[in-house]
Amino acid sequence: MDDVLKVLDRLIELHEALLTLGGQKRPVIVANQVTELTQITQRESKLVKEIGLLETERVKAVQAYLGSSGIFATAAMTISDFIRFVHRLSDKEALQSRQQRLVELIGELKRVNELNRQLLEQSLSFVNYSIDLMVGPDEQESTYRHPEQQDHGGYQRSMFDRKA
Repeated sequence: MDDVLKVLDRLIELHEALLTLGGQKRPVIVANQVTELTQITQRESKLVKEIGLLETERVKAVQAYLGSSGIFATAAMTISDFIRFVHRLSDKEALQSRQQRLVELIGELKRVNELNRQLLEQSLSFVNYSIDLMVGPDEQESTYRHPEQQDHGGYQRSMFDRKA
């Protein structure tokens, strides 16, 4: 049981670290600091990989614990499923408290990531709008016009020549 609890404690630590990095992203996105955003994203990727490895360890620890009792555990067994097989009340409570903490952290991570996603979308929209202002409208219409309705007026040059 100690191995399972240790892995869960480490998972909690890593999710807390992810949450901290997610919080650090917000001002970096707003300030358009691309280099810092890249560094934070790289650290997040490392943490996510480590979480994946720990999840494999958790499955092995659960299988070992249940295997010693003669119960076969699959890799798809959740913490809730595992708790049902634990008989000691203190172990059940320890598992439930860690499970609850992980659920809270994952919920908060989802909220922070959604906010960061929205900020990134707004930032990209602004960049696209700015580019459109600098480049100007398309020189050729993408829809058909009758030749008599063609505008033969002056050609408006934009700040950049896109065909260059």
